[in-house]
Amino acid sequence: MKYFFFLVLCGLPLTSVAQKMVIGTSQSFRQTQGRPYEYADSVWVDSSRLTLFYRHERMVDSTDRTMRWSLIRMRIGEGFAQQTDMHIYLGNRRLCAMVRNQDMLPLDYIGRFGDNNPPYWADMILDRRKREMKITCCNFYSSAGPLTYREDMPELTWDLLDGTEEVCGYECHMAQTSFRGRIWKAWYSTELPINLGPWKLSGLPGLILKATDRQGAYSFVCTEILSNPEPIYEYIPRSANVVSRKDYLRYEKLYHKDPQYVIAEGEEIFVLRNDQQGLTEFDEFWEIPYNPIELE
Repeated sequence: MKYFFFLVLCGLPLTSVAQKMVIGTSQSFRQTQGRPYEYADSVWVDSSRLTLFYRHERMVDSTDRTMRWSLIRMRIGEGFAQQTDMHIYLGNRRLCAMVRNQDMLPLDYIGRFGDNNPPYWADMILDRRKREMKITCCNFYSSAGPLTYREDMPELTWDLLDGTEEVCGYECHMAQTSFRGRIWKAWYSTELPINLGPWKLSGLPGLILKATDRQGAYSFVCTEILSNPEPIYEYIPRSANVVSRKDYLRYEKLYHKDPQYVIAEGEEIFVLRNDQQGLTEFDEFWEIPYNPIELE
């Protein structure tokens, strides 16, 4: 079967017209984001003793340094810690409500929590005793649901540096590490003696409240800290693909390097665009800018 895709430069949203699909403009594909997915259930795993919110910024296109952001909620309990991208979480709730014909959250409300879904991380549960993480990642255009993988909590080697900075009302010390192809600088507070941090960053003698990579492509900055207990739930996707971390990274790279293949789920496709000469075949070597948080 052959698929015919049209890039219409008038900026139409993703929609289906007869046997043909309209995908908006080529520019829309320069800002990758993950697809919302349904929850089948939620399971209580722990109660938090600390809740933090981080503003997470990422550079989706290093050629024009386009930045996108979302708010990360981190809940830390005795046995488990959870990090949830709130923009994705609320988008998922909106999708669940739509499927069940319930009242949906307004899009402008969801927009207060970010402007883009980072595909590489929607939800992360850390078993602090086993030191094992379960990570759920959004899919792209496949209807097969999100991807999940497990990995041991990384062992990072940090260099403690001179200098302090106040973050969210706490005096923080500086440290630096190399992790999966990026150099990270972090600011941690010994007033909060928990060796965790945003994303997969951890292992310092205090909670990491701020982290940036050397290229300025990724950052996490704590904006709020709450001490009231809250339940920690593991959100169970309705349909998920269990993969390894390396399998996920290969899929992520394939989507950016050969998006036509991923969008058509293996079928042969033609991507066309509208220009002054009418409809012409789109460049078969079309790629989406690829600037992953994990380079190796």
